[in-house]
This record gives sequence, structure tokens and C-alpha cells, in this order.
Amino acid sequence: QRFADGSFDPNCCFSIYYGDQMASLDLVSSNGEEARTWVTGLKYLMAGISDEDSLSKRQRTRDQWLKQTFAEADKNGDGCLSINEVLQLMHKLNVNLPRQKVKQMFKEADTDDNQGTLDFE
Repeated sequence: QRFADGSFDPNCCFSIYYGDQMASLDLVSSNGEEARTWVTGLKYLMAGISDEDSLSKRQRTRDQWLKQTFAEADKNGDGCLSINEVLQLMHKLNVNLPRQKVKQMFKEADTDDNQGTLDFE
């Protein structure tokens, strides 16, 4: 998202610093929510790299990321994801699967009494 002067919305921007010389990779997402998802995911990955001995910490971080991402995808706040919410989440996470495949996987996973939605568990 660009402003009239050609600059980017700061909520959509983030940088990755790497290497001994602290070079940077500057990135711009399409919206602030997507940028936060990327930053959270990168923090999860870095937690695994910096603390190899702490499996439980990595698992907690992963679980927190999954719960946060699920909650953000749950647009109506009912604690479940509809097929449309799942399709939007897949797009947001840049998972490139055919819609029909996603619908098939959704149907296979939708085994509880609340048909047409998936809960977090």
C-alpha cells in the first residue's frame, strides 16, 4: 500500500537483518496484518535457531503463533473457521493450493458435530 507521495505504509514494512555485517532485507507486505503474520512467523523460526536446547519453548512459541493466526483468521469470532475463512487464511499465508483441493481437505477434517466449520483443535 503506497501513499500519494509514493512512500509505503509503515505498518506494512519490516526488515530482516542478517550476517556479520548486519545487512538488511527490507520487505513490504500488502497490509499490516500480513506484515505482523510474517514477523510473528520469523520470530518463531528465530526462537528455534537461538535456543536449540529448549524444545518446549519452541513448541510454546509455535502454539502461540498458531493460536494467534487462527484467531486472526476467525473473522466472525465464533472460535471456528468456515471454508471461506480457511481460503482467506491460505491466501494470506501464501499457500498456493487449488481451491478444490482446499475444499476437499476441509471436508475431510470437518468430522465433528458442528458441520461446515473447523475449530482450533
